[in-house]
Amino acid sequence: MDNDHEGRHGAGLADQLWTSVVLEDRPCLMKASFSSRGYSLLLSDMEHFWSEEMNAEDVGKRLGELNRRLGAPVERVCEHLREAVGSLPRPGAAAAADREDGAAATAVAAAAAFSWTRREPAEPEQKAGGTVAVVALQSRMSGVPLRWEFRLSPAEHPAVWDELVAPALGMLRVLSRESAELRACIRRKDVEIADYRDSGARVSRKHLETKPFDDGAFTTEFYLKNLASCVDLSAEVVFDGDLRRLYGEVASARRTARKRKPSTTPEEGSATGGHGADGVAVEEPGDAAERRAAALLQAVAPHAQKERCRAPRKATPKKKAKGLLR
Repeated sequence: MDNDHEGRHGAGLADQLWTSVVLEDRPCLMKASFSSRGYSLLLSDMEHFWSEEMNAEDVGKRLGELNRRLGAPVERVCEHLREAVGSLPRPGAAAAADREDGAAATAVAAAAAFSWTRREPAEPEQKAGGTVAVVALQSRMSGVPLRWEFRLSPAEHPAVWDELVAPALGMLRVLSRESAELRACIRRKDVEIADYRDSGARVSRKHLETKPFDDGAFTTEFYLKNLASCVDLSAEVVFDGDLRRLYGEVASARRTARKRKPSTTPEEGSATGGHGADGVAVEEPGDAAERRAAALLQAVAPHAQKERCRAPRKATPKKKAKGLLR
């Protein structure tokens, strides 16, 4: 079996963002890439991960199997499947944004009906891999009825690692460093304000006065107020808002870092980092990890801080502070 995940799913899938969709009233995460040569698709109900990759020949065979009287170019079928998958309903707030997608998407959505089933695989040698998922599509392509089935098998560990776990860990590192820099910025601001006050400056409006930042107290209070909601990993919220954009930045930075590294065989990769035989991540050498972290921080610079904090300047007693402090 080919161990090269990039070779199986291709850069097209890696370029896509995870999207929250609803399949039979159940929120799921999906990312898919369609081209004239076929498609790659990943689906998760936050308990299982499934995947399918189809080339042009595979698409043609399944089209004939499910639609014996329909003849259509593979490129047209793949384009129709892309539009149909893009029309899947979104949960919660994401649904409102989708209303601006245009009349074409609305027309496809009106003619597309999805259903899905999960079952044990028929082949004995596949049973150890867990359940398979079949997402069935009933639609009309240019007015002609079209049936399709996405027959997804349990995703292999490298696919889950590359498309979800590794980017999520990268996001964690980026957000941690962003938090550390913001806290350091606040502490420098406190030093600057204290210097102004020592020189005799006062806040012009009492309600704007702030206390020195207490890092420990802030962390404790933040955890008490937000920890319960932050551990909600439902498909509706796991990649909402800025996190979805950050995922794209981190995934792009990982691909750039990979291109800069010399190619290695799977055996060499197991020895130097990546995954062990059981699919568990193996810690990489420090230099490589630092280079990757630097690439991630560079990629998300617009997300982290639009303006850098300036170092505090020494205020002289002879000059009064301007603005709110005077």
